Amino acid sequence: MNRTWAMLAVVLLVGLVAVPGTAAAQETRTGGTVVVEENETVDGLSVIGGTVVVDGTVDGDLSVIGGSVTVNGNVTGDVETMTGDLRIDGDVGGDVDAAGGNVRLGSNGQINGSLSTAAGGATINGVVREDAEVAAGSIYLGESALIGGDFTYAGELERSDGAEVSGEVAEDPSVAAGPIEYPTALQWVLALYALVINLLVGAILLLLAPGFARDVAGRASGSVLGSVGVGLVVLIGVPILIALLAITVIGLPLAIAGVLLFVLYVWIATVYGQFAVGAWLIGLVGARNRWLALLVGLLLVGIVSQVPYVGPVVSGIVALIGVGAIALALGDARRERAAHRRARE
Repeated sequence: MNRTWAMLAVVLLVGLVAVPGTAAAQETRTGGTVVVEENETVDGLSVIGGTVVVDGTVDGDLSVIGGSVTVNGNVTGDVETMTGDLRIDGDVGGDVDAAGGNVRLGSNGQINGSLSTAAGGATINGVVREDAEVAAGSIYLGESALIGGDFTYAGELERSDGAEVSGEVAEDPSVAAGPIEYPTALQWVLALYALVINLLVGAILLLLAPGFARDVAGRASGSVLGSVGVGLVVLIGVPILIALLAITVIGLPLAIAGVLLFVLYVWIATVYGQFAVGAWLIGLVGARNRWLALLVGLLLVGIVSQVPYVGPVVSGIVALIGVGAIALALGDARRERAAHRRARE
């Protein structure tokens, strides 16, 4: 049986590494100044923090979080940044998705895909082969600007006479309010961080109350629909009660404390829900180990949560299961205490 548990853990760990695909294949660097020299080629690059200068070639995607980015050379794939400033004076083979202080496409810069940016200021003097969507406080299309598709913007636009736009030019205020696509690297960094934190929280819960964790898992696996239904009632009902409490002056401090406690409850319930999923899965092969159940549940739900469209739905259902299962387990414990009290009397 120990061998079965080990195999499960190995498979899950391999899955965690494999699912990110391109992000995992990229070279990752952190902090300081990262320079790709003029005659240097790297197979994809992911940078967290610091300043990035690409004078050579990034053969793949470039993902950067923090600092500033300058592309003088070539990036064969997409560029995804969340930085202070982004300047492109080289060639980008794919799309550019940038959120930051200032974005500048120089006269020698070329984006062979589309440009999507939300920034304080944006200057386009180079070539964008496809559509450009720009949300910025100030937007400037220089005389050498060439946009091969549509140009949609939100902000103050200044357009030089020589700027060319092959498609339509349209102002759309919703561009500024639209969601920012975070770099893929950031998504996986946050997912890994959440995994570690939830592992710590789950370990504490299992150490302090192993019996209650077992009861929650039993409730979740015994009645999935019941747990989801109770979870919905709790998630809808409790905020309503807190809002009613906040209407009164006396109840306002209690309402604030209630919000904090409720957020903590949902967080803990989410961890319990993932633990319950893990316990059910390892139970299918006859295993019974709370630590393995925690690891399996957190890893699987963490991986699935990164899948577009499907991930948020699965994560939400698991959270509902946890919220409802805790409420049901607490109800069971209350009834058991009442029964014991009556028996003593």
